[in-house]
Amino acid sequence: MPTLANLVLADGQASPANVTFAPNANSNNVWNYDDGGDPASAQRTLTLSLTLAKKKTDFTVATAVFRVPYVDSTTGTLLWYDQGKAEYRFGYGSLLAKRKDLFAFVKNLHANADFGSLVKDRQGML
Repeated sequence: MPTLANLVLADGQASPANVTFAPNANSNNVWNYDDGGDPASAQRTLTLSLTLAKKKTDFTVATAVFRVPYVDSTTGTLLWYDQGKAEYRFGYGSLLAKRKDLFAFVKNLHANADFGSLVKDRQGML
């Protein structure tokens, strides 16, 4: 994994704003980032983890998990977190070209309007 640096990511609002996720912990190939908000109620978080393959039957696994809080607008009470997860699994001898294809497919899936509509607009239909 690269050195710990701030990650600046645009949010999903009509006029996107950049959100800075600053690293706050690193332990055993797990990196935690947060947006600097109140950890007790309204902090958006990102956890990155990496598990390396040690033998031919293993996979290298890279995982990113976002948590976005849902806070009651009248009381300010944290009700729950919406969560998104991306996980990449690469076989012990995987090729860089194949990993690039996989990353591109996942990135393009998230940019696809039909997939976006399924995630954003159809919660009640699931």
